Amino acid sequence: NIVTGDHSGVVHYALDAYLEYPFASGDMFHFYSSFIRFNYGGDYVSRWAGTGTHGYFQAGYYLKKLNAMPYLAVQQGDYDGYIDPVRSYDVGVNYYIHGHNCKLTLEYHHVSGDPREAGISTQDDVLSQLRLQFHIFI
Repeated sequence: NIVTGDHSGVVHYALDAYLEYPFASGDMFHFYSSFIRFNYGGDYVSRWAGTGTHGYFQAGYYLKKLNAMPYLAVQQGDYDGYIDPVRSYDVGVNYYIHGHNCKLTLEYHHVSGDPREAGISTQDDVLSQLRLQFHIFI
């Protein structure tokens, strides 16, 4: 496919913050936040981004005795091409079998306000899933 048009004005700005705070017990607090301003041109929206702003926040607490980390993640995209913002949240827990090299994740995922999800949802513009994932890195 050939893309035509002037794309020289594409500009992105981002600000990220990350913190891991360890406790004497071996537990750890984890925090990550990101704010991004995308400019792809007027009213542009794609599968994962669009012209407008996008915010992401994630917090978790690693429990050393359980070798697990419950977490919460929240996102919001305010895209010029949509009237309402796109919002999502994830609530889950990671169980570390062998650190990040081998872990099991159970997560509830919910997205609202995204017409791109309407084709696979039970309600208009809403998608909810319960996910069980096994991660292995060799």
